[in-house]
Amino acid sequence: MTFTPWTTWEGFRDLLSVLTDLDLIDNVSPIQLAIRLLIPAGSKLLEVPELREMLGEFDEAALSYRWTHSDPSLDQLCNRIRRLVKNSEANGISRREIFSEIWKMANPTGTVQNEFIRRIPLGLPRASIPYLNEPWYC
Repeated sequence: MTFTPWTTWEGFRDLLSVLTDLDLIDNVSPIQLAIRLLIPAGSKLLEVPELREMLGEFDEAALSYRWTHSDPSLDQLCNRIRRLVKNSEANGISRREIFSEIWKMANPTGTVQNEFIRRIPLGLPRASIPYLNEPWYC
């Protein structure tokens, strides 16, 4: 789960770095990088005082409480990634290319961009890594 009330910019960038270092980019569906924590009715998380301050109303349709991050820029990043993934997958963009765009969103400086370009392993053809066509299974 990528986006929680405890997610930080540094933590998100660390996750992207680990996926790069372990050559897992093609193994992780891009939508997994935009998943937000769901807090259903009766969740033990409702007992966490700092979280209660972030909670909005219970959303009957979603069966969970809405919450906002204490850093609004992380909510914005999550929304941007979600839109990127939806549009990119609809246009047949590869996981590696989508990941590269997510990396850029999380690391807006040129120095970090160049670091990624040096670190990213050469991609394998899509057929060599099996995965489900419907990544919304979680």
